[in-house]
Amino acid sequence: MAGPLTEEQVARQLYDSLQAAACPLVQGLYLKEDDSMLELLCSPSELRTDILAWICSRIDPNVANSKAARSHDPHALTKEMAAFGHELMLIQADDLDLIRGKASPRRQLRFLEQLLILVPGCKNSAERRTDGELLLSQLFAKDNLANLTQMLQPTLDPWPVHIKALRKGTKASCQPPAEIPDAAALLQSTRTQLKELQSQVCCGNIWNTFMG
Repeated sequence: MAGPLTEEQVARQLYDSLQAAACPLVQGLYLKEDDSMLELLCSPSELRTDILAWICSRIDPNVANSKAARSHDPHALTKEMAAFGHELMLIQADDLDLIRGKASPRRQLRFLEQLLILVPGCKNSAERRTDGELLLSQLFAKDNLANLTQMLQPTLDPWPVHIKALRKGTKASCQPPAEIPDAAALLQSTRTQLKELQSQVCCGNIWNTFMG
């Protein structure tokens, strides 16, 4: 069973969800590294604030038409989004650090994840990823490369003793058989020996007749 996702992996899922929802603020970024996505979503910046405001406006279009949004006052907009998050029962009304991107990455990612679930037509990329994909992403993570190498090139033979014996027997049975003597040469040698025996027998009979 796959373990919990890292902050970087969650950030990638949220970034993919924003792209799937056609968020115009991420369409031209072309981020590839998980660290870059985490920095985008969890570090204070004007772009992050705009992304958060876009998400809120997709949930409730009135947010985009509010006085705070039209005034372009960052502090007023921060308070507006905090109040909106409080109305959704996701955060406290005075949780301004979370809106500004100064809270812990884990809290920020969780807040963004909860908001994106409410965006119409936005499917969390985590729901589309299979367990196999999650397992592969963790298996090929930088921290697990040493373990993967050990799995592919073990220093010890993992086979049990009885399997090793079978493998050795199979290898022995696969060895080429010893060379078989040529049949014609063997037959010729046998004939020669028979002739020699016959000659010896004949000579013995003649000698016995002569002596008798």
